[in-house]
Amino acid sequence: MEKQFTPRALASISLRSEETGCFLPVDYERLDYEINENDLFKHDWRSRSKVLVLHYIFLKWTLAFLVGLLTRLIATLINVAVENIAGYKLLAVINYIDKENIVE
Repeated sequence: MEKQFTPRALASISLRSEETGCFLPVDYERLDYEINENDLFKHDWRSRSKVLVLHYIFLKWTLAFLVGLLTRLIATLINVAVENIAGYKLLAVINYIDKENIVE
């Protein structure tokens, strides 16, 4: 007689990974970031002129620079906001202490 599994039971079953030897869930999705090395891709890349290749490389580095710049800008704004909030909290505590005469 064949064993019947519910979807919940199937989700909890683990498989051993061939690469790491660790147990992974059945619905484990592996992301493959390898460079596409098929013949069509190679032919297309070789058919481009040096100007187009340099243009592509320049655009790629420009995009990376803009992402870094945007990240830096957002981090700076968050830092300024946190410092301002902390300053307002400190002023509120100092005013409360002065108003209530807690410290004499």
